[in-house]
Amino acid sequence: MKTQSIVFGLLAMFSLSAIADAPKVCVALRGNGFRVAAHFGAMSRVVEEVGVPDAMVGGSSSNITMFITESAVMNPWLPQDAEAKKEAIAFLLKSVPEYMLNVTHYDVIKDVRDLAGNAEDQKRIKEVFERFNSIRNPLKFGYAAWVFATEGLFRNLLHIKNSVYTQEAIHPEFLAYMGKTSELKKDLKKEEDPIKHEILKSVIAYREKQVADAIGSASKFDARTDVNLFFRPGIIHHKGLAHIFDRIASFYAGYNMHSKKLREGTQKWIQTCAPQSKGLTFREIEAKNPFCGTELRRISLSYLKSYDRISSRMRTCTETDEIDARCKRFRHDDRLGKKILTYSMTSVMRGETVAAYNKMAAEFDMTSDPDFGNKFKGKVEDFRIGYFGDEAKLNAAKNRLSAPFVDQAGRPQDFTQDFKSNRIVALGEARWNQALPASAAEPGQSRPVPATLSSGEKVLTFGGWADPNSAHVLKGLDCKTTLAVMTSTKVGYNFGEQVIKRLMPDMTGIQELNDEEIAYGTDDMTSQFAQWRNPKNPLSSENISLKAADGVMCTQWDEESALDTTRTLEENFRALAEIGYVGKTIINDHVPSQHNIRKSGLATFEKEDNVFDTKWNRPLYNGCIAI
Repeated sequence: MKTQSIVFGLLAMFSLSAIADAPKVCVALRGNGFRVAAHFGAMSRVVEEVGVPDAMVGGSSSNITMFITESAVMNPWLPQDAEAKKEAIAFLLKSVPEYMLNVTHYDVIKDVRDLAGNAEDQKRIKEVFERFNSIRNPLKFGYAAWVFATEGLFRNLLHIKNSVYTQEAIHPEFLAYMGKTSELKKDLKKEEDPIKHEILKSVIAYREKQVADAIGSASKFDARTDVNLFFRPGIIHHKGLAHIFDRIASFYAGYNMHSKKLREGTQKWIQTCAPQSKGLTFREIEAKNPFCGTELRRISLSYLKSYDRISSRMRTCTETDEIDARCKRFRHDDRLGKKILTYSMTSVMRGETVAAYNKMAAEFDMTSDPDFGNKFKGKVEDFRIGYFGDEAKLNAAKNRLSAPFVDQAGRPQDFTQDFKSNRIVALGEARWNQALPASAAEPGQSRPVPATLSSGEKVLTFGGWADPNSAHVLKGLDCKTTLAVMTSTKVGYNFGEQVIKRLMPDMTGIQELNDEEIAYGTDDMTSQFAQWRNPKNPLSSENISLKAADGVMCTQWDEESALDTTRTLEENFRALAEIGYVGKTIINDHVPSQHNIRKSGLATFEKEDNVFDTKWNRPLYNGCIAI
């Protein structure tokens, strides 16, 4: 024992002296899909109470959070005073959900929103399309022209169809797949060979089902029964979504503020509303001073109109151009880590699995085999967890995790047997419009996205479901304070486990598990899945990452009050943002009393508070506390 103490003491001396520019405040974010508003509440609280992040890591939808958080830190109108700057950045993050809601009142997005909420309009659209399909002669096109010319509803549909937002959001692969299906229908009419006719008829029926499944799985699916999850083209174009979210990120970074009135209005809004905003949600800030809400609505809609008028012929800004220069620049073109060291996480397959997938993907185009997708079996040994971002620093972190060390809180760390730490692979530096699609493009929404390692090896990325908590990577970077933003629940969040079952069916220890066993764990401590995700295994990667964090912000973003379907979109979104802001934090036992997280104003809870909740039929903070 004495020898071990000496060894760790030497390791501590080496660790603290080896990384002189180690990040001070680091945040690991769990992806949360459409609940992303809760992230901004949580991040604003981190900034207020602990500090502006020096490093961030996350996957899936948390890329949006990191993208916009870094943008807020880049804002040109932040005050110079350190405390005032923190308060202003936190204020900007609190305002993001409101900005997002303002987008839904803008142009074509408002048309889509109005249509989605109007049952009578949906009924009329169905009637017209049924009538159109029932007409068996060229007069059908005259009927269509008359309807679109005389009814405002259908003019709005054309507006939606031709909008840049629609063109960016829908995947070109999906449209091409639909187009090819239409071409095959024409070929079917010409095919005279009865055997070929039946084969082609089966292929067309199969493809039509894939189109329907793609539309349905964009929001919900079951990976265990969805056999073609990895093969059919998804409807969502995540590279296009990166462009859409750029309209938010570029606003907060002060990009493309060509109008003097807009620049002055944004500056005045920050200077008026950020002071004395600490400890308040955006709704409370707005209640204190209604200008803060009304002015955000004005400048955000003005910015969106200005952004969408940017000409392709306008010159691209250089690094030396001032913010008032008549040039264009977009945040999605920036590399990760422009202001904050950032890593975008995604699942990776390499080796034989890539070759097997590519072969089957080529065959999928003309198959009618209902069991097609079940024949694909990714190999566990080909699985990696990849990170876009500064490759040299990631490799340094990876090397640090390969041997025991002592962290900045003075605690011994050992990741040498950790499932996740042994599967880290660097995907290299990337722009946001490369990293965000590869991480956010989850199975069901998109096919795997190709990537290339620095060695030249071609790999496939399968989305950011693989690691809900990458705190171990931040520990490898020698962060002084590491916070993980998590959710209290586990039941209902088995998306990643479903994907594992289909992607790697030969992984030991998962195929026989039901949702409850996945959520609460089993007595299995040795299988591959148990080493990765078994909540009951103290040495599972899930528990190791929770224990590695200095603090875990527990945000109940699945809470019933925030997702009440009878509420308006605005109310749900704002409720989520506030839940994120007031989320409680568990500060791990190893953190010494003098540590800045101990002295922060974060609302904390103890393990004893993890009482059984009869409403949710689970312990209250089950997803945030390590075994």
